[in-house]
Amino acid sequence: MLAPCLVLGSSYFKPFNSDKSLCKVGVSSEGQLLEMLRRKRLQQRPLQAQRHAIAQALDQMIDEGWVLDAARRYRPGAQ
Repeated sequence: MLAPCLVLGSSYFKPFNSDKSLCKVGVSSEGQLLEMLRRKRLQQRPLQAQRHAIAQALDQMIDEGWVLDAARRYRPGAQ
């Protein structure tokens, strides 16, 4: 599972801030986050071998409307 990174003490948007199903990684500043990205210190998993299967699964999720439905939770005013 990939974890979204965020700056500690920052407020993003209501559904993201309160979403307990996400395993978020906090850093002290935007600069630290950018430096971690530059140095490739964020956890990455090699998925090259599964790339085709992942692309097919994502295409199916998009076609079936799952991605749009999931994104709606993060829109302003969503319940």
